[in-house]
Amino acid sequence: MPVSMADFFPVQQRVFADWYSGELIMPDGKMTKYVHAGFASTYERYLVVTVLDGSVTSVRGEDELSTVRSMQTIPTETQPEPRLTWWQTLWRGLKGKSRAGDG
Repeated sequence: MPVSMADFFPVQQRVFADWYSGELIMPDGKMTKYVHAGFASTYERYLVVTVLDGSVTSVRGEDELSTVRSMQTIPTETQPEPRLTWWQTLWRGLKGKSRAGDG
């Protein structure tokens, strides 16, 4: 069952994500190693976007995968408490909806 923005925000076309703080890590460049396991493949570089309460606070490039992976496990000063991941937020929203054919 496809999900769209309208399922979560039926009146808005654009949404300011002030509920999100964290790092957005995007691969950049050529794949240097393919791994058939989720997001385990490695790339030449990574673009790291830091977001605090929905606002971008920094954008930087990283060449080392070990640097990027360490950022995923060490909390930053700007994010003292854990936040829900995008999929946890999505799942909680979907749990409250009834699908066609459900009783």
